[in-house]
Order: sequence, then structure tokens, then C-alpha cells
Amino acid sequence: MPRMSALEASFCRSAPWGLVARRMVPWATQGFPVTGDVLEIGGGSGAMAEAIARAHPRVRLTMTDADPVMVEAAQDRLAGHPLVQARQADATRLPFEDESFDTILSFLMLHHVIEWEHAVTEAARVLRPGGAFVGYDLLASPMASLRHHFQEQPMNSAPITPGTIHEELERVRADFHALVTEATPADVHRLSSGTRWTNGQLLFHMFFGYLIVRRLLPLVRLMGRLPEPVSRTFARVLEAGTRLFHLINYFSDRGAARVIHGPRLIRWFDRTVEVLQAQLETEAAAALARGMHMPVSWDPYFRDWMSLAEIYHYGTQHYDHHRQQLTIGRPS
Repeated sequence: MPRMSALEASFCRSAPWGLVARRMVPWATQGFPVTGDVLEIGGGSGAMAEAIARAHPRVRLTMTDADPVMVEAAQDRLAGHPLVQARQADATRLPFEDESFDTILSFLMLHHVIEWEHAVTEAARVLRPGGAFVGYDLLASPMASLRHHFQEQPMNSAPITPGTIHEELERVRADFHALVTEATPADVHRLSSGTRWTNGQLLFHMFFGYLIVRRLLPLVRLMGRLPEPVSRTFARVLEAGTRLFHLINYFSDRGAARVIHGPRLIRWFDRTVEVLQAQLETEAAAALARGMHMPVSWDPYFRDWMSLAEIYHYGTQHYDHHRQQLTIGRPS
């Protein structure tokens, strides 16, 4: 599932949102009797769940969210309510038995779900006979779309799954083989479009993006288990070295391309892709959802916070971007 934008996530953890939640819950439920076993899907930082627990102290409430950072914030917020629990769960694959809940609540979350129909189907599956699915959401209004556009989180943007990552890795592997094999000596030494690298140097740089992914994966796994401020501080430290990073990035690729090219470059590329695919096979869904803050000045595809799944995907974003800058096959 796509994550909230940085602005939304920050607001949902704020005190003003808690005040909004306390006023909004009575309006959203429209006097519906919230009793028994209650499930809230996409509960964010737990503000709505806290308001529900205060208004209905006898309900047994389970709040879920796909974002582990939000779940951690919710667990802290809800610690004083013994009948309320917060846990990580994907709304399209709920980890509950059939007919487990009397009421299911959803507040401003379905517009984040690509396969929202699956979320509704899952809600119906875990709902007991005679139960109700209650909530509200945004319409696809121009204002809502504009807000998501500027936060670089389009409404219902395409999900990143292990399956899609495997497919894109196989696609780029075949493409890279063809590019390297078919490039003539003149192609290799021709200047690329929009960079100061030759095509040969840019081909190495396209491969280098996947090496960066390999180096980032253990770091993201570690940071994803630490408190959020740790990765935020670490990202700021990396930001301070942006100029040095770009210089090393430029000159190292120029030098490495002299040594690693042709069949050797293909072998290195294949070995790296195979390692990434093997690691991806072992990643649990919870691990892929964890992430860290990133140095956004290092690369246009780095965002303030990226999940482990997004790091796997970054290599192909980087590849496709530079693929358009190659001038292989063009007249000199």
C-alpha cells in the first residue's frame, strides 16, 4: 500500500489532529452504536481510535495501519486504554479470521489504497452477520488531487510489490544485455544526452544504481527498527556531504567504466540482480514496509522517507531515467 505523504503523516501525529478526531468521530459515525468487537482500518497514529475509546470505553477496539511508524505512534497514544490494541496490517489482506468483528470503521484512508475494492471485500469477510462498515473518505476532487500531486504521493498510485520488483529486474536485465551487446565502439565513446558521461560511462552508472541498492538494504533494515529520529538525523548528516557524494559519484563512474565494460559489465550486472532477487525472496512483508529518512539532495528519486520496498524499486527508477539519456545507435 502507498504511504501517506510526509505532510499528512506529520499532521496525523499532531495535537491538532487529535482535537479534530474528537470532534469528527461523532459526526462520522452519525450516532451509529459502536459496540462489541470493533476494527478500525488505516487508523494512522491512533487519534480516531483514542477518540472512539473515550466515547465508547467498553468496546474492544483493534486499530490497524500499514505503516509501522504510525503503528508505533498509535501504540504510544493508546497505552492508557486496556481494551484497545494497535497493530500493523494491510487493509487488502487483513490478518483476522472470518466474522471476527461487529463493526468496522474507516476514516479518510480508502483513497490511499490502490485496490480499494479488495479492502472493502476484506472488511466484509471479517464482519459478523448483521455488522456494519462505517466511515467516510475524500472524493476525487481537484483540491484533493492537487494536494497529493504536490506531496509526490498521487491518489491510488501504483503499488510496489515483490512481484513487480522481480518483473522490473528481469525487464532491465534483458534490456541491459541488449544495450551492452549491441553498442559499437563509436556508441560507447559517444557523449550521452544531458550528462557529462559517455554512453559507456553512463551504462556503468546505470548498473551502479543497483550497487547502491545493495549497500542501502542493510542500512534501511537497521534504521527501520530504530526510532524515527535516528534515521532523520542520519539523513541530515548525509545531506551535509552532498557535494562530496556527487563528485565521487561522477569521477568514480568515469574510472570504473574503463575497467568494467562489455561482457564483464554484463556479468557484474547479472550477479547483482541475482543477489537482489534472492534477498527479496526472503523479505517479510513487515520488513518491506519499514524504512528510513533519506538524503533527498543525493538523487532526484530519493524522497524524505522511503520503505525497503521503495529502495528495491529505486534501482530501476534510476536505470529508466538514465536509459533515456543514452545516445546508442544515434548518428554522431
